[in-house]
Amino acid sequence: TTLKPVIEQVIRRFPVKRVIAVADRGLLSTDNLAELQAIRLPGGHSLEFILAVPGRRYAEFVDLLEPFHAAPCQGATDEVHGELAWNGLRLIIAHNPRTAAETGAKRDRTIADLEQQAAAWCGKLDAQDAGQRTRGPHPLGWRRAGVVSTTPSRDGPT
Repeated sequence: TTLKPVIEQVIRRFPVKRVIAVADRGLLSTDNLAELQAIRLPGGHSLEFILAVPGRRYAEFVDLLEPFHAAPCQGATDEVHGELAWNGLRLIIAHNPRTAAETGAKRDRTIADLEQQAAAWCGKLDAQDAGQRTRGPHPLGWRRAGVVSTTPSRDGPT
């Protein structure tokens, strides 16, 4: 991670007594958390940090978040907040039903698009297995390179 060397440089250069690192989901891994927890300030204090991560993306949180999603989130119309302990850390939880619905709808559309694409590919492969030949796309995409002439040629319009 690039965060640890930057924090260590700041600690060496400035007489800081407290550092709170704020980061998003790109920082979260158990290795990165262990590195952050190992950093000590000159006075012996630990580095503090706030990480914003979507809990649904990390398997470590599934069992931990299940009771929260089962009780306060069900039927919620406004954002719901909670707090849990995880690996000796304070875990603040937030669930926004509107965001969850939008994310779910987007995921459903993506899955439907992928299923449609897969069905088209399967149909094409089945047709090829049956001996039907299909033309691939033009090497330059759907547009042909070159200038389109507005004057007719001997071979007809271009």
